[in-house]
Amino acid sequence: MRRVIENTVVILLIFLVSSCEKIVELDLDESPPQLVIEANLDKELEELTVSISESNTYYSTDGYNRILGANLELQTPNGEVLEVEEIGEGEYRLATQDLENGIYTLSAEIDGTVYVASSELREQIPIFDLVTEFTEETTFNDEGYFVYTRFADPVDEANFYRFVHYIDGVVENDGDDLQVLDDDLFNGNLARVPLFQKVFEPGTTVTVDLVHFDAASYDYFNSLSDIISGGGGPGGGTAAPGNPNTNWSGGALGYFTAQTTSTASVLIE
Repeated sequence: MRRVIENTVVILLIFLVSSCEKIVELDLDESPPQLVIEANLDKELEELTVSISESNTYYSTDGYNRILGANLELQTPNGEVLEVEEIGEGEYRLATQDLENGIYTLSAEIDGTVYVASSELREQIPIFDLVTEFTEETTFNDEGYFVYTRFADPVDEANFYRFVHYIDGVVENDGDDLQVLDDDLFNGNLARVPLFQKVFEPGTTVTVDLVHFDAASYDYFNSLSDIISGGGGPGGGTAAPGNPNTNWSGGALGYFTAQTTSTASVLIE
């Protein structure tokens, strides 16, 4: 799905979650093209996927340029260095197995410049169940069923989550479906988190991916959510959107996230 936020040059942001591509075009002040690197290391999918592109200016007729020929290496927590294969059209992939928790570092050499980002792979947080709850029609929502995700948040540490949901097997991936959360309100307790204020009809199968990732990944998606909702980017309070936070060095935009995912489904009856 594509969502366009208008204001001043085009920065392409693509995030790949659960084998689905999300494209958001942000119009910012006229500026030189900027490099965008977006990388997901997923323990359950057993793969690292990377997309590298370069934004064009506002007056360009092309949305973005794919970057070919980058040299990518992934360093594991035990110091092993793995080469990431280019599969074409600015896309890169590495098959992985039995990933251990810890810090992963991804480096990308592009036209002689090296960009580096690190992300911590954390433990998987299992979903206990999905709970449905009927609601009457109100000023704010239609009649239907709310869906709540229940899981146990680890104690004595800060944790960060993203919720991706599907209706009858089709991912809901519009801008307002981006939902991230920290555990400030339920640290160390049983969490019961609704899918925003969305209501679902009987006969619908709702599937939820509970993504557990680190603070830097949360900062990226939370700032992107703020931009999509019109908050002006990190910190909010401005009319013109800024860039989402990034964990890449060297001035590249985008993100590198290592994540674990648990999944559950419920048929609404």
